[in-house]
Amino acid sequence: MGCVQSAPPPTKKMKFGRSPTKHNFGKDVNLKKEDYIYSKKGKEVLLKSPRDLNGQQFIVEECEGTDMFLIDHMGMLTVDYCQDCRIVAGPVASSVFIRNCENCVVVIACQQLRLRDCKNLTIFLHSTTGPIIESSSSISLGCYNYSYFGLESHLESAEMSIWENEWYSVYDFTPGGGGAHNHSLLPSGDPSTLITAVIPACSALVEDGLCATSSDDRVTPLLYGPLPASEQSALFVMKPEHAQGFRSALAPLVQRPAGEEVSDEAADKDKLVVLRTTKRLTSPAQLSTLVGGEKRLKAFTKAAKLNEVYAGVTLVAVEVSFAKSVDQTKGRALVEQLQTEMRRITESEGGEDTAKFLSWTGREADEKADMVFEHWRVQT
Repeated sequence: MGCVQSAPPPTKKMKFGRSPTKHNFGKDVNLKKEDYIYSKKGKEVLLKSPRDLNGQQFIVEECEGTDMFLIDHMGMLTVDYCQDCRIVAGPVASSVFIRNCENCVVVIACQQLRLRDCKNLTIFLHSTTGPIIESSSSISLGCYNYSYFGLESHLESAEMSIWENEWYSVYDFTPGGGGAHNHSLLPSGDPSTLITAVIPACSALVEDGLCATSSDDRVTPLLYGPLPASEQSALFVMKPEHAQGFRSALAPLVQRPAGEEVSDEAADKDKLVVLRTTKRLTSPAQLSTLVGGEKRLKAFTKAAKLNEVYAGVTLVAVEVSFAKSVDQTKGRALVEQLQTEMRRITESEGGEDTAKFLSWTGREADEKADMVFEHWRVQT
């Protein structure tokens, strides 16, 4: 995998209190360096509000015991030599580099995350590509669990999609190989992963719309990551213009994270969870393989033009499942309800009788999901 070029990390371990690198803020003479850097901060709460950063690079270095909220989109973010800090950030259009940090919590959305020489970090991540760790240990990763007013537009500014998140697909380049002692994945539905539990200072930002505490306000899907093959999965594939309708149809059928207030806790457990989502550019051959060949493609859709509709365009894929504790009849009924709602949404557009979304359930869904999320990721 290629990586975005950045200033190389220091070759020597520097004592806490020395500036590890020099940073270039570009040629804009109106930019003041002090507005785009937190350096040598102590036990305080710091805030950058929307429009404060506006796509610029931001730097955090040599902070200790600091709560930092960067509620805007950025071009790049570097975090060096920090201890016992909590960093909550909006979308980053390129890479986030975290180096020589210990005992920190980071909540971040980015195109790529790279860690080096870090220890005991907890990271809640929305990343277009899988996170990369090197020479690091005790790294806990979970799904991005933060929302605020303006996040959706900030994601667009950073050219990121809510459907592209590979927080769980870790590339560990630590010498000697990866392992459980290097990194682990957090359970997405656990109450300990709620943003207000992880970053208590978030509660103070709720009234200003800078921290959402309910799933009703969630912008990015809460993803649980891949599960072993089972009969409980379903896969939906659609064009991007139908993804918003799917998102609305899915919302009332999805489990809330444990710890959130619900009117009927028992009923809420009998719902779906979202495992993985992606956006992929498909070719005619890929689409034909997904459906099972040209003949099955036409038979499945009852419209020979489907290949023309889908091939060579970007598709959104969403894999959902229901827990083993949920009665399978109830689980399948939820999936069928979602399929029915999607038919209603797409049929309302009129036009020829072409399938405007594809779906599979059970073992077949597992096979198709492996193709979309694993094989296509390698090919595209």
